[in-house]
Amino acid sequence: MARNKSYDAVMGYRCNICSHRTGACTHRNAVMSDYSSHGGREAQSFKGKHVLVLGLGKFGGGVGVTQYLVKEGARIRVSDSATREELSHSIDQLKDCDIEYRFGPHLPEILDGIDCVVVNPAFAPHNPFIAEIAKRGIPQTTEVNIFFERCKGTIIGVIGTNGKETIVRLADALLSKLGKKVVVGGNIGASLLDLLDTITSDTLVLFELSSFQLHRLQWITRRPGIAVYCNITPDHLEWHGTLEKYISDKCVALRGQGERGVTILNVDDPILRRVSDHDVEGICIRTSTHTTHADIYVEHGKIVGNTDGKISDLSPTDLKIVGEHNLSNAVLAAAIGFYFGADASIIGPTLTSFRGVPYALEYVDTVEGIQFYNDSAATNPEATYAALASFPTPIYLIVGGYDKHIEWTGITTAIAQKVKGVATIGQLTDTFADAIHSTNPSLPLDRSHTLKKAFAWCTRHAHGGDIVVLSPATSSYDQYRNLEQRGDEFKRHVAHYAQSMESHHES
Repeated sequence: MARNKSYDAVMGYRCNICSHRTGACTHRNAVMSDYSSHGGREAQSFKGKHVLVLGLGKFGGGVGVTQYLVKEGARIRVSDSATREELSHSIDQLKDCDIEYRFGPHLPEILDGIDCVVVNPAFAPHNPFIAEIAKRGIPQTTEVNIFFERCKGTIIGVIGTNGKETIVRLADALLSKLGKKVVVGGNIGASLLDLLDTITSDTLVLFELSSFQLHRLQWITRRPGIAVYCNITPDHLEWHGTLEKYISDKCVALRGQGERGVTILNVDDPILRRVSDHDVEGICIRTSTHTTHADIYVEHGKIVGNTDGKISDLSPTDLKIVGEHNLSNAVLAAAIGFYFGADASIIGPTLTSFRGVPYALEYVDTVEGIQFYNDSAATNPEATYAALASFPTPIYLIVGGYDKHIEWTGITTAIAQKVKGVATIGQLTDTFADAIHSTNPSLPLDRSHTLKKAFAWCTRHAHGGDIVVLSPATSSYDQYRNLEQRGDEFKRHVAHYAQSMESHHES
C-alpha cells in the first residue's frame, strides 16, 4: 500500500476517502458509528453451552469471564494446573456459581463434552493442550474476543512493547476533561465484561492490548476503531517463537481495520515507520519527537500539529514523568486528545500535571540524598534502555529476573557502559553479571540473586546525589507472581531504609 494520506481527513486537507475537506468530511466521526454498530454482529450465544475456562489464575485473571459466562447461561468447567488451595482466592469469588473444577495437568479427557474453550492469554500457541483443542475441532475464544464482539462503544486499542499504560492513563485524563464517557481496561484493571450493559455507542473504551491478546484477536473480525502504536521491540519470544511472529501479532489490530479505521503511531520507532508506510488501511496520524516530518511532533518545546499549528505549550522539562520515551508517550496521548477535539488549553495542563503510573520509572523517595525509582514494569531490554537514558548521571541499577530467552548482549553492554554500579538478581543473575563484567571488569558489581540483597548492596555503595533504580529488563515470574509484587517489595525496602536512617539520626 502506498503511503497513506488519510490524516488529511482529520487535520484539514482533502480526504482520500470522500475527497471533501475537513468541514464537509464525515469520516472523522465515521469510525464511531461504524464500530459502535459492530457490537453483537458476530457474537455467539453461550446459553446452554458447555464451556471450558482454561486457566482461572491464582489472582483472579479468569474470574471475570467465568462470572459473565455463568450469567449468560453457560455450563462451566474450569481447568487449572494449580491446586484448589493455590486458587482459593479466585474460587472464593465464584462460590455462588455452579462450576465443575479440574485441578492439575490439563489432560485430554478434560475436553470431553465441551462445546467451546475460553483460553487464558498465558497459553502459548505451541502449547500441546492448545494443539489438542484444535485437533478436536472445538471452537476457541478469549475474554478479549468476547468483549470485542459485544462492545457497543468505540474501542481505542493501545498497543506496543512499552509505555501502553502511561498512554492509556494520559488519554483517559484528556478525554475525561473533554466530557467524554470513558472506560479503561484490557491488559490493565478488572474485566470489562460486567460493564457491557453500561457501554453505549458514545462510550470510548481505552483498551490496553498485549501481544498475547492480539494473537487471538485474529479469530474474529472486530478490530479497534482506533489503534494507537507506541513502539515494537523484541519481547516474549518464548511465547511467539520468532521476532517476525511477534511483530505480526502486534499488527493484528491493523489487518481488517478498513478505510474507516484510525491509526495513531510513533514513526520514531523503525518498525512502526515501516508499518505506517505499508500496513495502515485507513486514516493514519503519525507522531514524532525527533522529526517535523510527522503529523504531530515536538518543535522548540511545543507539541505541534502540521496543519493546525500549536497543540500545546508543553516543554519536555515540564513533564513530571522522566525520559525521552515518556515524552513520546505524551505526544501520542496528545494526538488522541487532539483527534477528539482537545486543544492547547486542555492538553498542556493535563500532560504536565500527570505524575505517571506505578512501577514505570515511578519516583519512590529520596533518603540521605539518594533518589529511588521503581521501574519494575521494565520487563524487556528496551524499557531498561529507556531508564538508562532518563537520568543525567550514572545510576546504581538492579537488573535481572526471569529468563525469556531473548538476546541480552545489547542491554548488558549498555549497562556496563552507563551505570555507576549494578546488582544482578533472579534466574539471570550470572548471565547478566558475566556479560557485564566481561565488558567492564572494573565496574562495581554484585551477584545478589535476591532483590533484598541487591537493595542492601546498592545502599551501601550509593551516596548523596546518587540514584538507585530497579529496572529489571525482564519479567518477574522466576521469583514473583507479577511485576507489581516485585515493585512493591522494592518500595518496602525503600521505606524500611528511610525508617532505619531516621532511627539512626535520632539515636
